[in-house]
Amino acid sequence: KRVDQTSQRNDEISLRFNSVLAAHEQRTMARAVNSTIRNTQATIEPLLTNDGSLPGDFPRNFSEIEGASEDAIKKLLFVYGQPTDGDVTVCKRRLVGYLGIIALYV
Repeated sequence: KRVDQTSQRNDEISLRFNSVLAAHEQRTMARAVNSTIRNTQATIEPLLTNDGSLPGDFPRNFSEIEGASEDAIKKLLFVYGQPTDGDVTVCKRRLVGYLGIIALYV
C-alpha cells in the first residue's frame, strides 16, 4: 500500500511538472512573438499562467494596455506572479516587459 501511495504521489508530481513546463514553453514562444510587435494595434500573443490558463481580460493589443486601469494591470501582474508595487506607469512597464514587448514603451 505504501508503494502504491508513493507511486501515485510521484505520478501527481510528474503531471504537475509537465503542466508547469508546458506553460513555461508556451510563454517563451509567446514572448518571442510579442518581441516583434512594432504597432500599438498589433495583437499580443497571450501568455499562459502556471496552471495553464489564460487570465481573463487579457489585453488584445498595446493600446489596451495603455488605456487599462491601474487595477486591471495589477490584477494581471498578480495572476502572473509579478510584483504589483508602484504606480500605474511602473506596473504597465512591468507588464509590457513580462509579455516580451520590447519596441513599444508606456
